[in-house]
Amino acid sequence: MIEVGRMMDNGVVTDLSLTPAALRETFESLPLGCFVLGSAQEILEVNHGATSLLKRERGALIGRYIGQCLEHHHRERFEGCMAALRKGSTDVLELEFVDEVGATVPIEARVVKVGSGLDTGVCYLLTASDLSERYRAEERLRTQQAALARAYRFLTLREMTRGLAHEINQPLTAILNYANGGLRKLSSGQLSPEITRTLLEQIGSQVQRAADVIRRLRSLLQRDPLGKEPCDINLLVSESVKLTQMEVRGSHAQIRIVGARNIPVVRVDPLQLVQALVNLILNALESMGREPAITPRLVIATRLDGKNKVEVAIHDNGPGIIEEIVAIMSDPLFSTEYSSIRMGLPVTRAIIESHGGRLWATSNRRRGITLRLSLPCTEESSDVATTDCIRSR
Repeated sequence: MIEVGRMMDNGVVTDLSLTPAALRETFESLPLGCFVLGSAQEILEVNHGATSLLKRERGALIGRYIGQCLEHHHRERFEGCMAALRKGSTDVLELEFVDEVGATVPIEARVVKVGSGLDTGVCYLLTASDLSERYRAEERLRTQQAALARAYRFLTLREMTRGLAHEINQPLTAILNYANGGLRKLSSGQLSPEITRTLLEQIGSQVQRAADVIRRLRSLLQRDPLGKEPCDINLLVSESVKLTQMEVRGSHAQIRIVGARNIPVVRVDPLQLVQALVNLILNALESMGREPAITPRLVIATRLDGKNKVEVAIHDNGPGIIEEIVAIMSDPLFSTEYSSIRMGLPVTRAIIESHGGRLWATSNRRRGITLRLSLPCTEESSDVATTDCIRSR
């Protein structure tokens, strides 16, 4: 007979008696897997939840060393937990059981000392909750996030391709004009050696210009995801601005790039960081486009943040509301009147955080907001001059 105290509504404590049968029924009905362990960590008793976890009968578990039920690499962690428990401390562990058919079962385990008896010595109670469903939910979430990231990557590449196509079209058009001009002069007998040399030089210059655009595209697309390498943040910013020139011209925006000199390099995946910067620039252009009465102005500045970080700040003069931006970065499903480009902010934040960095927003003194990203830098440094202003109308 076990005496248990219970507090009544009037504050009076009464004594209740639990018979061994009632105690056994309570033990069996617990939703957790429960293991009563002896001083040598042998299993003295289990409940229905424990046998369900391991897919073993009670008789096959009684007397077995609990470590035999654990995945091999988790036995040492469990032994450390037991050693700490003997010193008076306790902890919650994530371990893996191995069931009857050899499949692993992730569990959250807690061990407490429950007393000692004349026959068994010190006893411990191990409770285990099945984490399989939680792990499956986390895996589904990771799969969904990866699919979302691929969708945003496609969106960004589509925008980049539009800009690159526009850039390539310009030198191709110039080449065609120079060639047609040369043919007309040839037909009229006005094609002198000097004019021929000039036309060929101009055509060669435009071919090189188109080749540079293609080279930039190939260098971006040939890199593997998370292929991190030392990069000049100023060059990445400049590349991102070039990829958004079509949108810049369409919004009649003015862009100024201020690159810090002698800024250390950062170790990043260039493609992913360019994707993040393109997202931020498009986000700023869209924000400023909501007020057609103002001239959109964007300032992108880099600087050394402390001793071991590099910061990129993107200042706009749009009507952005800081609370909405923070909410969008935290929740991709946040309801807002902004278009789908805004949806790239959570992915941008994830890219930056995967590189050990941080993305946040601040309000400007007069109008607009500033999106800032900070990245850890390497010990290498690069001598980068302040970039000239790029203005597009």
